[in-house]
This record gives sequence, structure tokens and C-alpha cells, in this order.
Amino acid sequence: MNSIPLRAIAVTGDMAVLAAFPFIGAMSHEDPVSVESFTRTVVPFAIAWLLVGTASTSFVVATISSRMLILHRVLAAIVSSGVIAIVLRGVLFDRSFSVAFAIVAVVTTTLLIFIWRLALATVLNRRRPVRQP
Repeated sequence: MNSIPLRAIAVTGDMAVLAAFPFIGAMSHEDPVSVESFTRTVVPFAIAWLLVGTASTSFVVATISSRMLILHRVLAAIVSSGVIAIVLRGVLFDRSFSVAFAIVAVVTTTLLIFIWRLALATVLNRRRPVRQP
């Protein structure tokens, strides 16, 4: 698969799972998701993930298609980006720091992206032809 479409698939999937996060939270709290709550939750996590993911090589083809590199690079990068996103959220949207939200947000977004990336790598590795000796 060409590297540009593969990167686009990975980043689109990453953004989709980050966009799902406020809806998962709303379901658990039985609250509707407003445009304001969606924006102040998703925007900082998306910005932080794009910056840290790029710096950590989480968007290169080798990382996208390797379960081992996902474990080493993506997992560390998404946790780091989650911490940065919590800080960005406070700065950009004047939100007070909540330990409970920070823990839930970082853990949930980490799991969502980690599971998505592992699923993508698994599909990509199944599509590759097996070499015969």
C-alpha cells in the first residue's frame, strides 16, 4: 500500500477514535454532547496527538504496520500527548484541572488509539503475501 494513503488512513482513524471519546463519556454520564464540550475535549487531544505523533514517528509506514513499533512508539507517544492535551485544554479553554478527568481522558484515548492502531497493523500484515522458502 502506498505510504500517503496509509498515513491518511492511520491519521483519519486516530482522529475518529479521538472524536468518539466525548460520546463515550457522554454515554457513561447520560449527558448529551454539545458542540462546546466536543470541541474543548477533541481539539486539544487532536492537536497534541498530531504534534507528538509526528515527532515520535508514529505516522511513518514502518510504525503504522508494525505491532512491535506500535507498542514501543505509539503507546509512549499517545500517553505523552494525552498529558500535553490536558495542559492545552486548560490553556485554550480555561478549564480547571480535574485529576479524575485527566486520568480517564489519558487512559481512554490511549486505549482507543492503541487498539485502533493494533487492528490496522493486523489487517495490513494479513494482506501481505507470505514468502515461500
